[in-house]
Amino acid sequence: METAAATAIALPDDLVREILLRVADPTALFRLAMACKRLRALIVDPSFLRRRWPEDSPNSSTLAGFFAALTRCGRAVFVPAPRSPISSSRRFLSSFYEAAGFLDNAVLLTSRRGLLLVRISQRHCGEPNQLAVCNMLAGTCDVLPPLPPLKPNVDLIISGFTVLTAADWCSTGRRRPPSPAPGYSSFFKVLIHGVNPNDDVPEQRYYLSMFSSDEPSWTSPRECFNHNDDIGNAHGRGSAVVSRDAAHWLFGCTSNYYTLNVSIGTGRVSLTKLLIRSSPPFNTLAPQLSIAADGTLALLHLRPQGNHIDIWTCQETKIGDGGTAEWHLTRTLELKRPKQNLNGTFSICVGERSDTLLFADPFLSLHVANLQTGATEDARQQFEGLGCEPTVPLMVDWPSVFMSRLGDSSEKRCVWYQL
Repeated sequence: METAAATAIALPDDLVREILLRVADPTALFRLAMACKRLRALIVDPSFLRRRWPEDSPNSSTLAGFFAALTRCGRAVFVPAPRSPISSSRRFLSSFYEAAGFLDNAVLLTSRRGLLLVRISQRHCGEPNQLAVCNMLAGTCDVLPPLPPLKPNVDLIISGFTVLTAADWCSTGRRRPPSPAPGYSSFFKVLIHGVNPNDDVPEQRYYLSMFSSDEPSWTSPRECFNHNDDIGNAHGRGSAVVSRDAAHWLFGCTSNYYTLNVSIGTGRVSLTKLLIRSSPPFNTLAPQLSIAADGTLALLHLRPQGNHIDIWTCQETKIGDGGTAEWHLTRTLELKRPKQNLNGTFSICVGERSDTLLFADPFLSLHVANLQTGATEDARQQFEGLGCEPTVPLMVDWPSVFMSRLGDSSEKRCVWYQL
């Protein structure tokens, strides 16, 4: 054994890296990094992590768990997934941070790459809306400036949102993100869209506002489009999905569906009509916008009785003002349901690149489905006492997990448990 250990130590770094790249289980790789300083240095090297988990590979991220709110008081609670790198048990959002009582009644909005976007509850009537970005890996919480009003004393009604990370910024071809402004822990961007609340306006108008942590304030709300061409309110969740260097929101009505697309790099806004060559495929439950394994947009439609999930993918796109996209039904997954019958479904929740889907029936029975195998489990015990809406899945990138846990930072404010 001593001879084998000596031989391993004598191997050059390049050969050790090639061996480490073939360790399939992230947990095993993490434990190897904890074994000695040399392996740790090799594994947390950014170039190694990029090779091990390429940016758009399907297995570059994992579902850490879900955030939901207690029905009796609205406090946000984290529900861990199996072997979650965040926490091994249910806990309040505010417990992840010191002196963060303002998060006790925060409204959950969305998450991306370990960042959680929340709206801080107003202490007094008439206060402007204010958002915060919680970094669940670094243990930091950045409070954003108040949202700009549409006009004096008139706030936007928020209908859609997303938070973007430094990795999203670099995916646009930029070498590195800007440095955050004083008072912010890292670079991120927040995009929101909303509607004018005035009843005297004949057309409902949609506006977009952006905040970047390297800037002192939000951009002024600018009009995206009018409520025309039968575009209705956003279906499903207000959270965007990010694909091909743009954030996408799903809009729809009885006859057509659209995606509102905002470029990460330029902020350019476009609207794309979804051409679905079939009889109306969606009925009582609106589809969920998601990301396919190859990084393109996908639509998930859970049939009303909870027996099957139809997966639609974008085949051909003509992007631009008034662009169109061809969509086709590419897969139907039969769910292996639990013993009890489902009496229809009314909500679904899935991470952008997660194989896990959470859905509920009208009698508040919660179920978790695997989108690869169709296996379905009863999740009522994990979510006991929690409401179904909103439920926010927390996806984390493995490179970020390794850097946050094993990097050179001397202070680890986020509470971890052993992987």
